[in-house]
Amino acid sequence: AMLRQNIGWFDDERNSSGHLTTRLSSDAGQVQGATGSRLGTIVEMVTGLVMVLIIAFVYSWVLTLVILGIIPLMIVAGLLQVKALAGHAINSKKALENAGKVAVDSFENIRTIAALGIEDTFLEKYRGLIWKPYRRSLLNSFVYGFTYGFAQSIPFLMFAIVFRFGAYQVTLDPGNIAFLEFQNVFRVFT
Repeated sequence: AMLRQNIGWFDDERNSSGHLTTRLSSDAGQVQGATGSRLGTIVEMVTGLVMVLIIAFVYSWVLTLVILGIIPLMIVAGLLQVKALAGHAINSKKALENAGKVAVDSFENIRTIAALGIEDTFLEKYRGLIWKPYRRSLLNSFVYGFTYGFAQSIPFLMFAIVFRFGAYQVTLDPGNIAFLEFQNVFRVFT
């Protein structure tokens, strides 16, 4: 779509070569991430989840219901982590686009910049544009660390709950509806 624009479109400050190259480099990665291996991974995960649920219900429907009760907590933790990271990417995109414009413009006009001896001016301008996203990233790193830690701790919480409940089921009398043989705990869980 960029190649079919009128000549005047490129005169706009938002459509300079620096902005466009930075935008193209980030957009290409996003398009590849949305289609390529991600789609195949999603299909593989859904198919695997259905098969695992069938096997788990066959061996112990009670323990499987306990596991299914924990899954919403895992989803919430994952969504919090994704939301925290996605919010940062949107905020930094504009500032990094402007910094990319300065870098590309200075590379394109390196002879003129060197002849005038203003390399330090462009370097300081670039540093000024990078400084705000850098500071924001440092401050937000604590939020990202907390959400990452929370999201990564939920599976271990699930392990503890499932194995504890499975151990309880093993100790029940064989005539009890919730009784479970030892090896079946691992069959349900894995």
